[in-house]
Amino acid sequence: MMKLRLILPLLVMSSAQAGVVFTEYESDTAYGLNDIQSKVGYQNKLPAHEILNALAPAGWRVNIGPGISSHQLAWVPSPNWRSAVAKIQELNSGIYIVLNEQERVLAASKNREHLTYLQTRTPKLWTLDPKLSLKENFEVWNTKSNIDIIWGSKYDFPVKSRSVLIGDLTGRDGVLDRVLKETLKTKEPLWISYSPEIGAAHILKGGSTEKGTYQ
Repeated sequence: MMKLRLILPLLVMSSAQAGVVFTEYESDTAYGLNDIQSKVGYQNKLPAHEILNALAPAGWRVNIGPGISSHQLAWVPSPNWRSAVAKIQELNSGIYIVLNEQERVLAASKNREHLTYLQTRTPKLWTLDPKLSLKENFEVWNTKSNIDIIWGSKYDFPVKSRSVLIGDLTGRDGVLDRVLKETLKTKEPLWISYSPEIGAAHILKGGSTEKGTYQ
């Protein structure tokens, strides 16, 4: 396997090799996300992951979207945990919380659309680990999904920083599609062809993700 050399902190190309960097997709400003702002006058604040995990009863799962885990959330004493969660949502603009009573899941995000993927015990969260190459990250994803991700290129790409993506793995504008589009300006672009009849996603060299088959 030939690994492409990283050159600059953005998509770049050299005369001999191409390099690609995958950075923080879900930053506070990406996709129109809002910064969390607490109402003035409330002194009680805790990081989102602390307060939400503390409130959730035994047997409940807490799923927190990218970019909010360490945000300080305002809170006030409440008669019960559900009232406390509702008050947190009221006091902190830019955060959205949903309770899935059937699956016992509390989900929080800075993007309303993400709640669809977070309010389940098997959230559709996909992490790019900078300690692994792109191919190696896909191998990890392969073990966590019901889709076989088949790598068909001799080239691999480095991942610069940890990124968390949310959504369906396959399909047009799915997570695989979004990641592979980052390779299109390199000398070895990759694209995806999805074979639903066998439940496989083929990562192929050359061309564009537009050539992929989606259903």
